[in-house]
Amino acid sequence: MSGSVFWECVRVVAENKVLLHFLRVLGIRGRIRFREEARYRRFVEGLSLVARALEGLEHVFIKLRKPVVYVPADIDVLVDRSCVGKAVSRLVERGFRVVVVEPYSITLARKGIVVDVYVHPTIGGVVYLDGRILLEHSVSATFEGIEIPVLEGYAEAVLAAAHAVYKERIYTLNDYVTVARWLDGRSLELAHRLGVERAVELVYRVNRAVEE
Repeated sequence: MSGSVFWECVRVVAENKVLLHFLRVLGIRGRIRFREEARYRRFVEGLSLVARALEGLEHVFIKLRKPVVYVPADIDVLVDRSCVGKAVSRLVERGFRVVVVEPYSITLARKGIVVDVYVHPTIGGVVYLDGRILLEHSVSATFEGIEIPVLEGYAEAVLAAAHAVYKERIYTLNDYVTVARWLDGRSLELAHRLGVERAVELVYRVNRAVEE
């Protein structure tokens, strides 16, 4: 593979949020792998700090557990409305500062770690998924040695579809793999409850077109 082709591949997989997975699967070493692994370690360290802060509160980490390994841009956590005040206070006690306050979310930051605390997933202050319903579909899991609540796979597939269609307006390879691996009958039932059937139908058609 020529250098120009390699860097074009890197650009594409980075935009599709699968860069670390790409580098690991192909066994690529060098500066780019070192940098991405360092970013991942910093993310996991931040996640551990946030997880400890939120112990005992009703919450679930979202857009985290995926069928591929990637470095999320920030830590997204859905918190029950009654626990938001305590969640923010605990994070502030650990050195985070509030940087953005919106009707259904609060963004905090600490030394390059960004945490988005959501009551409901929103776009421009408009709710596109009911956080109360999503909280019902959490499961305890171990992520890089950290015991945390995450969404069930079928629920993460619904979130990936709705997030791609309504918020990002971009369907990445990360989203594609999540939907391909985890979308099932339970996903369709959940999508109906959340009122996002059309988003799920759209990404399902995209997946089918790719696979055909």
